[in-house]
Amino acid sequence: MNKITLMICSLGSCLLFGNNYQSDTILNQNFLYASVGQSSMELSNTINNNKIINKNFLDSKGEVVDIGMGIEHNNNIFSTVGVSFTSLDVVDIKDFYATVNYQFQNKSLTPYVGLLAGYSHLTWSTKPYVAQENKKSNSDKLTLGLQTGFKKNISENISFVGKYQFLKYGHKLVLKNNNSDRISHNYAHKFLLGVEYAI
Repeated sequence: MNKITLMICSLGSCLLFGNNYQSDTILNQNFLYASVGQSSMELSNTINNNKIINKNFLDSKGEVVDIGMGIEHNNNIFSTVGVSFTSLDVVDIKDFYATVNYQFQNKSLTPYVGLLAGYSHLTWSTKPYVAQENKKSNSDKLTLGLQTGFKKNISENISFVGKYQFLKYGHKLVLKNNNSDRISHNYAHKFLLGVEYAI
């Protein structure tokens, strides 16, 4: 719990720190965003092929819901804090993150690139082996990543947004009754579409 509290405080400080930036045309404009999409995981495992694995335990595709808030420090720089929920068949992942981004001003479409850092919590909802005792397994990791995306204005306050995120996880499940058997969620690729509302 202390890790979660520390991470949330760190993410919040990113926005507060950004208030030092000023611009003649945009003065710390805040916005909210929400998006949905798909996630593709890069997995690795050292499980013996002769062992019976529960169905979909190595599933790598899932749905993502992403919400957050941000601030535009000037015409080119904006930062965000957010949380995303990824649901695989037997795995749930919560990511708490902050980003710093550079956007290229364009009248019709505004592309951007950014850096991402945060905290990731993974939970297994079922046992890996049919013969293994039924226990939930969790993993907590700091994560780093990159993102790129675009914004397209629909009205004065509403924009259509799309983004791709690459996250480095390093989540590992080591089976207690055999240390040679491991399942790792190494990386995530997220593809998201949504809306942004300026406040």
